[in-house]
Amino acid sequence: MPIDFFIKEFNSQKRLFGLCDDSTDTIKAPAYLDEQDETKWIAEVHNDNEKKIAFYPIDNCVEILRENGDNENRCDGLLKYEKDLIFVELKNRCFSHGWIGEAANQLSVTYNVFKKNYNIDDFSRIRFYICNGQRPREVVSCKAFLNDFKQRTGLHIRVYRKIEIE
Repeated sequence: MPIDFFIKEFNSQKRLFGLCDDSTDTIKAPAYLDEQDETKWIAEVHNDNEKKIAFYPIDNCVEILRENGDNENRCDGLLKYEKDLIFVELKNRCFSHGWIGEAANQLSVTYNVFKKNYNIDDFSRIRFYICNGQRPREVVSCKAFLNDFKQRTGLHIRVYRKIEIE
């Protein structure tokens, strides 16, 4: 049975809005789109042309299971507008090691499952973002890891809090 990635939808046409994730180690909740409370935003979405953007939470919303029945790692959500997709992993960590590798793996796993359930040729462009609310500037110290990851998986991932809608 195909996996539906478009179960729950949040929409915005605002020039600026945020993506939030209130999950903790003990509370599991889907990520969501927010237009009001910038203090909760982990990612900022800049939509200068005020296009209609849909955000679909994936983690804690879409069931993706491993062969043994355990939950698979997956990214937090998916932005969709026109024929573009942006897979997003949200982190809110200041000084922990390994968060970029963990996030990149979550994006890769989610994308591979998505490809098995949808024709990716239906989309003009697919992008991948790791956004960390504690690290708002582009993270350049991980370029070697991301280049190696791109060589292994074919995925170009940006580690940046700001997502530009073009």
